[in-house]
Amino acid sequence: KQDPYAVLRIPFLAGRTRIRQAYTAVCRVEHPDKHGGRESLEWRMAEQAYRTLMDTEERSRYDSSRITQNALSFTERIFEFGASVVTSLQNFVAEGLNLPKT
Repeated sequence: KQDPYAVLRIPFLAGRTRIRQAYTAVCRVEHPDKHGGRESLEWRMAEQAYRTLMDTEERSRYDSSRITQNALSFTERIFEFGASVVTSLQNFVAEGLNLPKT
């Protein structure tokens, strides 16, 4: 599933007016009437993004899941960084004491 903010190229804190403006801009270019009735992928993605962000409950659910996912990803990166620091420190100490590296 695509990030609706990225699809419409708007910031996370965009209000309803900005969402509508971004959606309208996509419609001007990608509307099926401009392409012989064929729906482009961009059009379908913009439609879904617009529906998600304009529905208060749907947007809230999406934002909550996005925040949780970002927090988990951030936590994983902290642990990876911590592990690499420990390994580097162990190697540094081992080198200073002429011990085998881990």
